[in-house]
Amino acid sequence: LVTSCFLHGNFMHILFNGAALWQIGPVIEAHLGRWRYLGFCLVLAVASLGAELAISVGAVVGLSGIIFGMFGYLYSLRKTKDFAAAVMTPSAVQSMVFFFFLFIALDAAGAMRVGNWAHAAGAAVGWLFGYASIHRQRIVLIPLIVLLALGLGSLAYWMPWSADFCIYQAQKQAIAQNADGYQEWLSRARVAPIPPRLYAPEELPPP
Repeated sequence: LVTSCFLHGNFMHILFNGAALWQIGPVIEAHLGRWRYLGFCLVLAVASLGAELAISVGAVVGLSGIIFGMFGYLYSLRKTKDFAAAVMTPSAVQSMVFFFFLFIALDAAGAMRVGNWAHAAGAAVGWLFGYASIHRQRIVLIPLIVLLALGLGSLAYWMPWSADFCIYQAQKQAIAQNADGYQEWLSRARVAPIPPRLYAPEELPPP
């Protein structure tokens, strides 16, 4: 949930994410301080990647969930904090919104795989952090947002609604030679026949 943020699909992926982080990251770090900034990034990573893994099919890599979380944070503070207003110019906001919907369109068209749920969850959690930081009840609200983020992250460890997760559990049952458990999880995955590339012959239980 954290280390996959450092992986990227190609050079352009890391170039754009790195450029965005270089532009807005130091602004937030200067405001929060080094250690709170690190914690902020970790919470955004867990929330954004947890949401993506829980809803979409397959894994996702990259910093864009954190980038959109930083955008949400600065956007929520733009009317009360000068440092946020300086970054969240109308053109910057329009660009981020444009890319958000462009990525949705590209993913829907099958042109490229994009972690749109990670973007949405990151932006939402970042905005909540910004809102809570200027609210008089921030001592209560910020821990609640952290718990929300951890809850999103925990979904990655138990998501029986996901075909990928059910196939993974079926494979574990196959290795354990548990034919009943294997069939049960495979039926939950609603896949037939089972993709042969996922299993070695000796791992499959008898019919």
